[in-house]
Amino acid sequence: MSTRTMPPLVLASEVGRYARSRLDHLTDGRPLYIPGFGAEADPVVTTAHASLYRHPYSVSQLPLLTVHYETMLDPAPVTTLLVSLAHLAHHDCPACVSTWTEAERCAHELPAAITQFHVVETPAAVVLLHYEDLPS
Repeated sequence: MSTRTMPPLVLASEVGRYARSRLDHLTDGRPLYIPGFGAEADPVVTTAHASLYRHPYSVSQLPLLTVHYETMLDPAPVTTLLVSLAHLAHHDCPACVSTWTEAERCAHELPAAITQFHVVETPAAVVLLHYEDLPS
């Protein structure tokens, strides 16, 4: 993935049944978190015009959703993040337990110097790609 370009948008007709149900669940208005990311204690919310983007390295991965940190005290412009639907979760949600469990497993297996997410900055957004989703 180029550091200058965003992945392509996903058309509504291209969203599969599981991805659609995951999207509907994650965009129900409750705060979202990115388990395993450095600031996982800080909630994120979907952007005003939430969009889905194709995963840049794998068509089998769930699409990336546009989110941003919910910081009312931060006067800086909102930074849009693109995060896979597979790596977003609610706190204390039975449907999201597996996402938290997987992030915890990865944290225990990875050496301390390696992060779970690779950060790719583009002019329009910061793309967070899980280390297991990167090409070998």
